[in-house]
Amino acid sequence: MSVFRAARAVSTALALASATASCAGPSLQSSGAAPAEPAAFARAKAGLATINAPLLPPPGTIYLGAFVAPNPHAPPAEQIADTANFESSIGRTLAINLHYHLWSDTLAGIGEKDDINNHRIPIISWSCVNPGGPPVSDAAIAAGTWDKAITTRAKAVAKLAGPVFLRYKWEMNLLYNKQCAGPNDIQVNGKSYYSPADFVAAWQHIRSIFVGNNATNVVWLWNPSGSGIDPDQSGYYPGDDNVDWVGFDWYDTFDQYFLTIYSDTTDPKGNSVYTYPHFLGAHPNKPLMIGETGAFPNFQTDYFNGDQESNPSAVTALQSDLQNIQAYVYWDSKSTLDNYQIPDPGAGSPFYSFANSPYMSGMSQMRIER
Repeated sequence: MSVFRAARAVSTALALASATASCAGPSLQSSGAAPAEPAAFARAKAGLATINAPLLPPPGTIYLGAFVAPNPHAPPAEQIADTANFESSIGRTLAINLHYHLWSDTLAGIGEKDDINNHRIPIISWSCVNPGGPPVSDAAIAAGTWDKAITTRAKAVAKLAGPVFLRYKWEMNLLYNKQCAGPNDIQVNGKSYYSPADFVAAWQHIRSIFVGNNATNVVWLWNPSGSGIDPDQSGYYPGDDNVDWVGFDWYDTFDQYFLTIYSDTTDPKGNSVYTYPHFLGAHPNKPLMIGETGAFPNFQTDYFNGDQESNPSAVTALQSDLQNIQAYVYWDSKSTLDNYQIPDPGAGSPFYSFANSPYMSGMSQMRIER
């Protein structure tokens, strides 16, 4: 999630669990060639996938979202101010806004309330990390150990005056954080990962408590990383009845063009990655969300505009080739290792044109039809 890679999440004791996109690496030259069209694209164009989920954007549009703050630990008031300044620069309101919360945080704070007051949909990223408190494992959640804490947060979220996306333990398919370790965690190629069975049991238990406390304004976003182990084959998916939207986090760490990034099945180093073709094939009836993404500043013009040869612009790629993507969330921030911040999102910039395209204009009606 945030721009923390898995290694950073393991090494930093108080880091958010399973934070952001994976596979940080040196910037490589783009080949400039458009990717071969995966079979999943053709299936989508043929109308195989009929999306059915709550809180879809208006037809012919998708949601534009962002995370705008120095880091996920920034005080909520700072994120509120930074988001307002960002919106002033791009000349529009974001449809969705990304937030990060540790286990003990309220999930209905001033940031979420500000979003709803300004007609944005909050995305609540709820981590299992619990600084200063006992470890929070999926096994303990599923066993009912944390029911009181979950109930308190469910009741608070239920009182919000609009819908929210909730992604519990996003990027669950990355190397685990020891603070969230469980008794049944698995080893893959000598590396530790969260137990898929425990994760699914915890997800379903949390959801049942939210539903039982009338938090029907929650849209359940399952959001793996584009890296790590295969999230579907490994068994992390909680099931169609327990998931509304499917997201994935994947950043342009190799200076590639937009369509290439999100249609890759391997990165330029040969590592397997999970992007649009994977999730469209595994979940053809779910709306897809690029939950976190970004490009390095030196490549942002090419990333958003494409070129005059075979690489379409970001808007064209989303509209013509990535039709099941119904929301796109940009990480406008930087850390000590990664910088995806947009230097100037104002009028005339590539991001400004992207953000103000009619296709990116989807805004919520602030209700959920189930």
